[in-house]
Amino acid sequence: MKNGKSIKFLAGAVAIVAAFVFVAAALQDPMPLSPSRPKPEKLCPITFHLDPETSLQKNFATHIEKTNTDLAKKLVEFRALLSHANKENLKSTLMDFAGACRKDFEGTYLKNPVLWGDDGKTYTGWGAIASYLGAIMPSTTYLAVQGVHVYLEYLPIKSEKYMTFNRGMRDLGDLPNEIDFLASIRTVLAYAPNDDPMEIGNGAPIPHRKICDPIY
Repeated sequence: MKNGKSIKFLAGAVAIVAAFVFVAAALQDPMPLSPSRPKPEKLCPITFHLDPETSLQKNFATHIEKTNTDLAKKLVEFRALLSHANKENLKSTLMDFAGACRKDFEGTYLKNPVLWGDDGKTYTGWGAIASYLGAIMPSTTYLAVQGVHVYLEYLPIKSEKYMTFNRGMRDLGDLPNEIDFLASIRTVLAYAPNDDPMEIGNGAPIPHRKICDPIY
């Protein structure tokens, strides 16, 4: 009998301790029993596009298409020059290519170019770009223009950038020659056998007049 009473007493004590632990845990943890569904960071991706019929897009597209046609031809010519170059005339070959590019791309978005190499480094000016391309091109099977990204930045009236690019104007916000957009153009250069593309574009932003006249 004493053993039976002891067992009942022990079972009751265990139940009391368990209840106390449950209550204490509930007080320490305010989380609801049914977990709430986490909210997504973004409802959905958002992209912005210009109407393809606008003068702004047409003018930039026409210019870029012509410039990149010339760039593609230049890359083919450069490959041919490198195939005949040797250690003695390699430096002059690179200098000749850089000089020709400076002349041919004057008045385009590649007037003062920057190349973002697949090595993670930045090459500024045709001299540095010619040296980098001259080093990697012999081991490639092709190097070609793949696509173009154009980034437009609108300048709100009387913003700091607006004031900088429109300094000296008589009135603000209503003149045909007002600078209203800045453009950054990035042309993707793909080459094999490597898969990592490079980009070449304008180092400084290209101003755009309100009358739809890009200033190169």
